[in-house]
Amino acid sequence: MKLLQPIIELIYKSELYILCALILSWLMMYFDLPYGNILVVLGFSIASLGYVLTAYAIVPSENGIAKFASKLAGISSCISSVGILYSIMHWPGNEPLLYAGSSGLLISLLILLSFITKGQKELPYQETMSIRLTFLLIGAIVCILMPLFS
Repeated sequence: MKLLQPIIELIYKSELYILCALILSWLMMYFDLPYGNILVVLGFSIASLGYVLTAYAIVPSENGIAKFASKLAGISSCISSVGILYSIMHWPGNEPLLYAGSSGLLISLLILLSFITKGQKELPYQETMSIRLTFLLIGAIVCILMPLFS
């Protein structure tokens, strides 16, 4: 597990660049530019792999709830990002992924917010993790509600 720690730190530092590349590739796909679909799938795959790796990050805390929240946040982030990919690409099977991922994101976000409000620093990157979970949860909810408005 100590082998993954530098990779996980690199993922946290490069996450903003990955998200910018995802937005750019989605715009390419939207305007029917060549290779837009491939870049969207590749970008979401890289983001999902990063979220799975962060689920198994070494949590220095002895608190079992903090370790559970870290693993739940990483796995549900991966599931949500795959569900968002399926929704963007109009592939079947996006709803179960979005429902499972967003419920896990909500639970882990509530646990992280309880740590933040108590002033406990249980997890590394706790604040950035809660921001990421909030944006992924908003994206999953938007993808769930999109068919209702079309």
